[in-house]
Amino acid sequence: MATQASGPNTPILSGKTVGEKRLTFQALLANELDAPYTLAAFEEFLRVREHSEENLEFLNAIKAYRATGGPWDSAEAKAAVATIVQTYVNPGSPKEVNCPNIVRKKLLEDVQAAGMTDPDVFTAAENKTLELMRLSSFPHFVRWIEGKANSPQDRVQGAGAQ
Repeated sequence: MATQASGPNTPILSGKTVGEKRLTFQALLANELDAPYTLAAFEEFLRVREHSEENLEFLNAIKAYRATGGPWDSAEAKAAVATIVQTYVNPGSPKEVNCPNIVRKKLLEDVQAAGMTDPDVFTAAENKTLELMRLSSFPHFVRWIEGKANSPQDRVQGAGAQ
Protein backbone atom coordinates (compact mmCIF):
# COMPACT_ATOMS: atom_id res chain seq x y z
CA MET A 1 0.00 0.00 0.00
CA ALA A 2 1.32 3.46 -0.84
CA THR A 3 2.32 5.77 1.95
CA GLN A 4 1.15 9.33 2.38
CA ALA A 5 3.41 11.62 0.38
CA SER A 6 5.24 14.50 1.95
CA GLY A 7 5.13 17.93 0.44
CA PRO A 8 2.58 20.69 -0.07
CA ASN A 9 -0.41 18.31 0.04
CA THR A 10 0.49 16.57 3.30
CA PRO A 11 -0.09 19.11 6.13
CA ILE A 12 -3.81 19.43 5.46
CA LEU A 13 -4.26 15.68 5.97
CA SER A 14 -1.69 15.00 8.66
CA GLY A 15 -3.38 13.29 11.60
CA LYS A 16 -6.95 14.24 10.68
CA THR A 17 -9.76 12.00 11.78
CA VAL A 18 -13.41 11.76 10.82
CA GLY A 19 -15.33 10.25 13.69
CA GLU A 20 -13.28 7.25 14.75
CA LYS A 21 -11.53 6.82 11.37
CA ARG A 22 -8.32 8.43 10.17
CA LEU A 23 -8.89 10.59 7.10
CA THR A 24 -7.07 8.69 4.34
CA PHE A 25 -7.59 8.25 0.65
CA GLN A 26 -8.01 4.51 1.16
CA ALA A 27 -10.74 5.04 3.77
CA LEU A 28 -12.50 7.45 1.43
CA LEU A 29 -12.44 4.99 -1.49
CA ALA A 30 -13.72 2.22 0.80
CA ASN A 31 -16.54 4.61 1.84
CA GLU A 32 -15.60 4.16 5.50
CA LEU A 33 -15.78 7.85 6.47
CA ASP A 34 -18.67 9.86 7.87
CA ALA A 35 -20.14 12.93 6.19
CA PRO A 36 -18.99 15.16 4.75
CA TYR A 37 -16.08 12.95 3.63
CA THR A 38 -18.17 10.30 1.87
CA LEU A 39 -17.45 8.56 -1.40
CA ALA A 40 -20.62 10.12 -2.87
CA ALA A 41 -19.36 13.59 -1.91
CA PHE A 42 -15.98 12.81 -3.49
CA GLU A 43 -17.70 11.63 -6.68
CA GLU A 44 -19.71 14.86 -6.77
CA PHE A 45 -16.53 16.89 -6.20
CA LEU A 46 -14.76 15.10 -9.04
CA ARG A 47 -17.71 15.78 -11.34
CA VAL A 48 -18.50 19.42 -10.54
CA ARG A 49 -15.24 20.88 -9.25
CA GLU A 50 -12.37 18.98 -10.86
CA HIS A 51 -14.16 17.64 -13.94
CA SER A 52 -12.18 14.43 -13.50
CA GLU A 53 -14.84 11.87 -12.65
CA GLU A 54 -13.43 9.62 -15.36
CA ASN A 55 -10.60 8.61 -13.01
CA LEU A 56 -12.96 7.10 -10.46
CA GLU A 57 -15.13 5.61 -13.20
CA PHE A 58 -12.04 3.94 -14.69
CA LEU A 59 -11.10 2.44 -11.33
CA ASN A 60 -14.68 1.23 -10.82
CA ALA A 61 -14.74 -0.33 -14.30
CA ILE A 62 -11.55 -2.27 -13.53
CA LYS A 63 -12.92 -3.31 -10.14
CA ALA A 64 -16.14 -4.55 -11.75
CA TYR A 65 -14.17 -6.42 -14.39
CA ARG A 66 -12.03 -8.14 -11.74
CA ALA A 67 -15.17 -9.04 -9.79
CA THR A 68 -16.49 -11.11 -12.69
CA GLY A 69 -13.82 -13.68 -11.87
CA GLY A 70 -13.23 -14.62 -15.49
CA PRO A 71 -12.70 -16.72 -17.45
CA TRP A 72 -10.30 -14.16 -18.86
CA ASP A 73 -10.01 -15.76 -22.31
CA SER A 74 -13.75 -15.60 -23.07
CA ALA A 75 -15.44 -13.42 -25.66
CA GLU A 76 -17.14 -11.53 -22.81
CA ALA A 77 -13.78 -10.75 -21.20
CA LYS A 78 -12.36 -9.53 -24.51
CA ALA A 79 -15.41 -7.31 -25.04
CA ALA A 80 -15.19 -5.91 -21.50
CA VAL A 81 -11.48 -5.10 -21.84
CA ALA A 82 -12.13 -3.49 -25.25
CA THR A 83 -14.87 -1.32 -23.72
CA ILE A 84 -12.62 -0.16 -20.88
CA VAL A 85 -9.80 0.63 -23.31
CA GLN A 86 -12.08 2.43 -25.78
CA THR A 87 -13.75 4.44 -23.03
CA TYR A 88 -10.81 5.37 -20.79
CA VAL A 89 -7.43 4.53 -22.33
CA ASN A 90 -7.34 5.25 -26.06
CA PRO A 91 -6.04 8.73 -26.83
CA GLY A 92 -9.03 10.97 -27.48
CA SER A 93 -11.45 8.50 -25.91
CA PRO A 94 -14.65 9.96 -24.42
CA LYS A 95 -13.42 9.68 -20.83
CA GLU A 96 -9.66 9.47 -21.33
CA VAL A 97 -7.79 9.18 -18.04
CA ASN A 98 -4.62 11.11 -17.37
CA CYS A 99 -1.99 8.39 -17.57
CA PRO A 100 1.72 8.59 -18.43
CA ASN A 101 2.27 7.85 -22.12
CA ILE A 102 4.65 4.96 -21.41
CA VAL A 103 1.99 3.24 -19.26
CA ARG A 104 -0.74 3.92 -21.82
CA LYS A 105 1.38 2.59 -24.70
CA LYS A 106 2.25 -0.60 -22.80
CA LEU A 107 -1.39 -1.21 -21.88
CA LEU A 108 -2.57 -0.65 -25.45
CA GLU A 109 0.17 -2.91 -26.79
CA ASP A 110 -0.70 -5.66 -24.31
CA VAL A 111 -4.42 -5.49 -25.07
CA GLN A 112 -4.49 -4.71 -28.78
CA ALA A 113 -1.38 -6.51 -30.06
CA ALA A 114 -1.00 -9.34 -27.55
CA GLY A 115 -4.71 -9.82 -26.81
CA MET A 116 -4.22 -9.82 -23.04
CA THR A 117 -7.46 -9.83 -21.04
CA ASP A 118 -6.26 -10.75 -17.54
CA PRO A 119 -7.25 -7.93 -15.15
CA ASP A 120 -3.58 -7.46 -14.24
CA VAL A 121 -3.11 -5.84 -17.64
CA PHE A 122 -4.64 -2.71 -16.03
CA THR A 123 -2.46 -2.67 -12.90
CA ALA A 124 0.08 -0.01 -13.97
CA ALA A 125 -2.59 2.38 -15.29
CA GLU A 126 -4.73 1.72 -12.23
CA ASN A 127 -1.81 2.49 -9.89
CA LYS A 128 -0.97 5.72 -11.73
CA THR A 129 -4.61 6.82 -11.59
CA LEU A 130 -4.79 6.05 -7.87
CA GLU A 131 -1.54 7.95 -7.28
CA LEU A 132 -2.81 10.98 -9.18
CA MET A 133 -6.05 11.00 -7.23
CA ARG A 134 -4.32 10.46 -3.88
CA LEU A 135 -1.80 13.25 -4.45
CA SER A 136 -4.06 15.75 -6.21
CA SER A 137 -7.81 15.13 -6.14
CA PHE A 138 -8.00 13.92 -2.54
CA PRO A 139 -6.19 16.91 -0.96
CA HIS A 140 -8.25 19.27 -3.15
CA PHE A 141 -11.42 17.52 -1.97
CA VAL A 142 -10.44 17.91 1.69
CA ARG A 143 -9.64 21.60 1.19
CA TRP A 144 -12.96 22.08 -0.62
CA ILE A 145 -14.92 20.40 2.20
CA GLU A 146 -13.09 22.41 4.84
CA GLY A 147 -13.55 25.61 2.85
CA LYS A 148 -17.28 24.97 2.67
CA ALA A 149 -17.42 24.34 6.42
CA ASN A 150 -15.56 27.57 7.10
CA SER A 151 -17.37 29.79 4.61
CA PRO A 152 -19.20 32.82 6.07
CA GLN A 153 -22.51 31.55 4.66
CA ASP A 154 -22.12 28.21 6.44
CA ARG A 155 -21.20 29.93 9.72
CA VAL A 156 -24.32 32.14 9.49
CA GLN A 157 -26.52 29.13 8.68
CA GLY A 158 -24.92 27.17 11.51
CA ALA A 159 -25.51 30.02 13.96
CA GLY A 160 -29.13 30.29 12.90
CA ALA A 161 -29.67 26.60 13.49
CA GLN A 162 -28.60 26.79 17.15
